[in-house]
This record gives sequence, C-alpha cells and structure tokens, in this order.
Amino acid sequence: MMILCLGFAKVLCVAFVKKKKNYQQEFGILTKDTVFVTDNGSNVTAAFKDYVRISCAGHNINLILKHVFDHLDEDNPVHIRIIKLFRDTKTLVTHFKRAG
Repeated sequence: MMILCLGFAKVLCVAFVKKKKNYQQEFGILTKDTVFVTDNGSNVTAAFKDYVRISCAGHNINLILKHVFDHLDEDNPVHIRIIKLFRDTKTLVTHFKRAG
C-alpha cells in the first residue's frame, strides 16, 4: 500500500486531475492500493473523488483548535490567561524569527 500525504493548493489539484494518467505511467503512484491523505477542501475532495482519500488528522486538529481559540472570551478570567499566553508566545516567536 502506498500512502501519499498531499497538502497543496487548488491549482495543483486541477493539475493532478488533468495529468493523472501521466503520473500513473511516470511514477506508478496511482494503483488500487494508493491512499491519499489530504485536507477537506472541496477542491481537494473533488480532485480525488475517484481515489481512496482520508482526511489529515493534523489538519483537522488545527482547524478545531483555531475555532476554539477564535472564540475565547476576553471577559472570562480563565480565557484571558490563555489569550495572554498566546500573545506572549507569539511575541517570543516573532523575536526569535527576527533575530535569525
């Protein structure tokens, strides 16, 4: 079984659909045992509708956490501590990125 993890943009999905026969011949990746791991974008699910495709757990966890963090309430004393932690962490990461 071959598992391919694909995290790419809409343009590449369209290119994949148009060139899938070339990929099969050149790389031998489109066998009946090939499983694609992708995000859940409608363009991606459409591009791989004829193949076995499973959703990327890391991407799903990221979406869940983003939703949770986007809905933190600054008036909630527990949430304000989490918000402060994220702001401080972002500041620290930014500092180290700029420092090189």
